[in-house]
Amino acid sequence: VPSVLPTTPVPSPVPSPVPTTPVPSPLPTPDPVPGVNITYPGGDVHLVSEDGVESFFMVNLMEEPLATVKVNFTSAGHVTMDPSFLEFDYKDYSTPVKVVIRAIDDHVDEGDVRGTFLTKVFTNLTSTDECEDASSRSLPCGQFVGYDGVVVAPMTVNVTDNDVAQVLIQKAYVNTSFDNYGDALTEGHGQHSLADSSYGVRLVTQPTSDVNVTTSILGADAQWSTASPAFVIFTPESWNQTVRVVVTSTAATARRPVCGRQRLRCPELVG
Repeated sequence: VPSVLPTTPVPSPVPSPVPTTPVPSPLPTPDPVPGVNITYPGGDVHLVSEDGVESFFMVNLMEEPLATVKVNFTSAGHVTMDPSFLEFDYKDYSTPVKVVIRAIDDHVDEGDVRGTFLTKVFTNLTSTDECEDASSRSLPCGQFVGYDGVVVAPMTVNVTDNDVAQVLIQKAYVNTSFDNYGDALTEGHGQHSLADSSYGVRLVTQPTSDVNVTTSILGADAQWSTASPAFVIFTPESWNQTVRVVVTSTAATARRPVCGRQRLRCPELVG
């Protein structure tokens, strides 16, 4: 009987290790950054007018503030903001508030041939940046932001001016008198009062510098009439104050009577 040879056991295959995908560590949450959200319907430029056309914009804070934030509005001139400042705290910081822009009707001709000019509205913020009501807030104070010193890019405002540089003459014509000898008559000595022989003059709009108005009399008979004062100076302070100009007249030399200085009546020379 043949002998049975011993058998060598075959080892089981060792499974290869299954590769694992490392789980990435969570990214740190970025610190909140203070921001102001300003929206308005006029695109990049506000349009207002000295005739009463207004514009507006809406304002709110983008992150919860540490403390009450005051948002201040100023301009380079020619416009006002209503209100001129806003206050936001941690309870209402995200609620938009309306601010109205109005042009100042200043009676000054700005000198732009288009009747429009540009100005700027500036926004800056102030706050104590000390955490308010820490015990009653939903997150620790480190999760809120400080707004003190934040400055917002200025807004452009297009202002339509309703003023035109003009001189106002307050009468269409005047009456003057001279006596039988052709000499000028003054108030109280002739048939016309000062109100009849004078007119008022002033500027319609406020100038940016002094304006010299000459009161010369024009026409064929101008040499026989004079105006006093001969010129008037209006300043940026006195532009709307009426100045009285008195006109006097004499007869032409060829029409004067050859009757000497006696008290003779020459009715044809009465003006």
